[in-house]
Amino acid sequence: MSHQTTDLTQRYSACAYEHDIEIRPDLETQYADVFTPAARAALAALASFDSERRTLMEARTRRRAQRAQRKERIAFLGPNALIPRTQVTVRDAREGRFIGEIS
Repeated sequence: MSHQTTDLTQRYSACAYEHDIEIRPDLETQYADVFTPAARAALAALASFDSERRTLMEARTRRRAQRAQRKERIAFLGPNALIPRTQVTVRDAREGRFIGEIS
């Protein structure tokens, strides 16, 4: 394990308990090669995004149900529309004209 991985593992191992990450004991044992300290640290680092992910997925499910009820086809943003929660247009994203990540 590299020094950087060890640092991440130490930094995020405590976070796992703060974010209710639960791995069934039998899985942790059976898949020890998968649930390494570094993998558990990565899960802990991502756990803080779970409530936002759940909120976004619930909204998506509602939109899909409304579209199905109205028998509407899925619609896509136009090229000049901003991608929600960013300052990046659809056109710029499609053409790779942005710096960093879209999140």
